[in-house]
Amino acid sequence: MTVTEMLKTMTADEVAAAKPTLSVKELYEDLRTHVERTSEVKIRKNILHGNYPFAVGYQEKTTQCEIYTKPYIKWLDEMFVLEKGA
Repeated sequence: MTVTEMLKTMTADEVAAAKPTLSVKELYEDLRTHVERTSEVKIRKNILHGNYPFAVGYQEKTTQCEIYTKPYIKWLDEMFVLEKGA
């Protein structure tokens, strides 16, 4: 279940408590409900470039990302109109 789907029946605090962080794949799946043209590669690059205020990343042998759910929900509210409640 994506963050957007969870927000239909839960508050932002409840979603963040249930799932404090997201994987790149989970973020990709949720963003696809709002942004048609994105990919996991684009998401990783945007995180590394500091374009998402809800995530941090660094490059070692592979790209490492930490994506925080509560700031992501706030960002979604600012960027997109989210339906709240059932």
